[in-house]
Amino acid sequence: MYTINKTDASKTLFLTLGHGADGEVIAYNPVNGLMYHWSGYNANIFESINLSTRAITNIPQSGDPHLEVFGAVWDPTASNFYISDYNITLFRQTTAGAVDRKSTRLNSSHTDISR
Repeated sequence: MYTINKTDASKTLFLTLGHGADGEVIAYNPVNGLMYHWSGYNANIFESINLSTRAITNIPQSGDPHLEVFGAVWDPTASNFYISDYNITLFRQTTAGAVDRKSTRLNSSHTDISR
């Protein structure tokens, strides 16, 4: 993950993320100021990132299983994330890691659920 200088567009390494070659997704929670990161295909990693201290905290997931996360967006009305996975399935996920399936397949692209 990089920061981008707003004046000259230069990039600076902020943190190295990744747990393999699959599923690197980040989403921001403006309520608690943390960035969240999903990684992996079957052995999914979910973690929070404190942007001030750069501390990364692993968050165990529970509830409905999902595959590689392809997209995530914060829903301020529900105070949860909505995530889509490799199978184009929509899930709701709390910041504590609880996951529940909301649909079996999305009708549109699973790579952009922010619309």
